[in-house]
Amino acid sequence: FYDGDGDGIYTPVDLNNNGMWDPDEDRPGLIGNETVFTVFNDAVPTNLRRFTGVQPQGVEIQQTAFAFSNEEYSLNNTVFVRYRIVNKSMNDWDSIYFSTAVDPDIGDYTDDLSGYDSVSNSGYAYNEGNDQIWGSTPPAFFQTLIQGPEVFIPGETFIDVNGNGIYDPGIDTAIDTAYNIRGSIMGIDTIPGAKNLLPTSFTNYHSSDPLHGDPNFVNELRLYQIGGRKNNGELIDPCTWPYGTVIGVDCNLVNPLFMYSGDPETQIGWLHTQQTDVRQLQSFGPFELKQGEHKDILSAYLVGRNTSAVNSVTVTKQKALEIIQAAWSNFPVTIVSAKDEEINLPDEFILYQNYPNPFNPSTKISWQTPAGSHQTIKVFDVLGREVATLVDEYRNAGYHEVEFNAAHLASGIYFYQLKALPIGGHVGNYISTKKMTLIK
Repeated sequence: FYDGDGDGIYTPVDLNNNGMWDPDEDRPGLIGNETVFTVFNDAVPTNLRRFTGVQPQGVEIQQTAFAFSNEEYSLNNTVFVRYRIVNKSMNDWDSIYFSTAVDPDIGDYTDDLSGYDSVSNSGYAYNEGNDQIWGSTPPAFFQTLIQGPEVFIPGETFIDVNGNGIYDPGIDTAIDTAYNIRGSIMGIDTIPGAKNLLPTSFTNYHSSDPLHGDPNFVNELRLYQIGGRKNNGELIDPCTWPYGTVIGVDCNLVNPLFMYSGDPETQIGWLHTQQTDVRQLQSFGPFELKQGEHKDILSAYLVGRNTSAVNSVTVTKQKALEIIQAAWSNFPVTIVSAKDEEINLPDEFILYQNYPNPFNPSTKISWQTPAGSHQTIKVFDVLGREVATLVDEYRNAGYHEVEFNAAHLASGIYFYQLKALPIGGHVGNYISTKKMTLIK
């Protein structure tokens, strides 16, 4: 929930009796035009479990699904699901794999194919061509990662100053930051010293194949989660894999952890050729989860349709990128009335010239960003020494401005620099520097 009064207790009270919600009042932590949630766990007797013989581990999943009635960012025909994994056991877990598993069934379920798009971190399913239900223009279905679980990695996400393998704020040095998207009201949490884990494998399997069918035992499922393996543990070789083919690239260079990563419309790369009743897993791991702690994963499930089965894949790839941008901008568009004013976000990074320039003693610095990111605005003197940090925080996509007061500085030439750092594996680095003159 949104804790507007800051007391740590959910009390949704209209404090000033004005009949509307105000930012200093509590409210549900809802995102989108509709939100539904449930909580489930693995406290099921061993003999009633899908994989019998496995004892309950103390896993709890707090699952929130939300959706928008929205056109601007292709948020329509999309359902977002946040999975909060909670360790309710008495032990720390050191090697978790978490997978989002789907059985798409596009129209006639017997003639589907799978693929993976590494640009949008999406596993997808599409029809081999004409479909009994959808005809000549069947849609594509995507499972797209928005936000992976945060992981702390010594030497990669933080400098382990005291050598204990744990990120200690105030002692260790953060060299990366993870984020937790919570919606336009709740904001985005920053987690210094960590990063958001990207998918580590994508596995397609068939309903009844003897070496790559539905997992019947827990060790088979684990092999599928690790990726690049048959259910007997043998490694998958894209060069000889009987259910696919590699076109236009060296098959020895194809990553077997992400199955069918080629482009079905251009017919380049590793392509799925065995139409069947497909199932697929997008997995993340391994990562740690200590007793009583939790990790958040946010995925999107979306469909797109265009002039053919393979072209539906192409247009849904673009749709997935738009959805990722909207999510990492913290879902800025949520109102759907036809009377609403259209909101146009920038399509590129731009750092503008300060105004006025020359200035005394203050000036305004403005910039625009096409997607949410961690942004800094710093000022340097002609010797490259930092003299001020004006911004150092996550900011949404849009237009921004900050005032720089140089009353304490001497006349001369100064430089101001915008730096936007990547978040969630989707936004690239951006650095721009401009010159300004202080005259007293």
